[in-house]
Amino acid sequence: MLYSFHTGILPGKNILSTEEGHHLVVVRRARVGEVVTLLDGAGQSATGVLSRADAKAATVEVGEVSTARRSGAPLFLAQAMPLGRTMDAIVQKAAELGAAQVIPLVTARSELRLDAERTQRKVAKWKSEAVEAVKQCGNPFLPEIRLPVDIGGLASSPLPQVRLVCSLEGSPVSLTEALSRADAHAGVVIAIGPEGDFTPGEYSLLRESGFVPVTLGPLVLRSDTAAIAALAVAGEILRHRAAPPP
Repeated sequence: MLYSFHTGILPGKNILSTEEGHHLVVVRRARVGEVVTLLDGAGQSATGVLSRADAKAATVEVGEVSTARRSGAPLFLAQAMPLGRTMDAIVQKAAELGAAQVIPLVTARSELRLDAERTQRKVAKWKSEAVEAVKQCGNPFLPEIRLPVDIGGLASSPLPQVRLVCSLEGSPVSLTEALSRADAHAGVVIAIGPEGDFTPGEYSLLRESGFVPVTLGPLVLRSDTAAIAALAVAGEILRHRAAPPP
């Protein structure tokens, strides 16, 4: 299946952006007559036929435009930023796993430090990674990529009702147990610390703002592995709990 990202999907002729046209025609080598599904990132999608294979003005003729509903409560990932392309990969996987938002975290032990200019470049790159990910998997919902915040900024920002932090301290409950107690229709935010973990002070701030410590099992996972595992498990539980009874 060929996917393209296109805002403002309408029945009939849809001319893709230069970037999307280049990706479809040059990178994916799509040709006139091939079936293409357009996604707008906000739940709308439409399947049509490529009628003009021009990298600068690729055109898809579509029929009916459909609107999807999220399956399960919205899931947010608050992720301490690792170095290199690891954060790029986390954003990509979060988009594939259906996260509604990704909130990059600046923590005391974060490896990545950004000035204002670099922050803008990184966020733009992460948004691009998210677009590519939803096109790869056909997810009709593009996650919002927020600007990086510290723990205090996270605590004071609008967040879902259910707040969980993957913790290496104390005696956390399992992620599945915590979610089994939560409102099936309430949103969930999961905070993941850096490789060196959150500091005691950061854990204290998180607890004060309603974050419940949870565990992903007996092994100490890398930050990126923890993010993928937490989103996969939580997403499946929330979808199952929100599904209507047979």
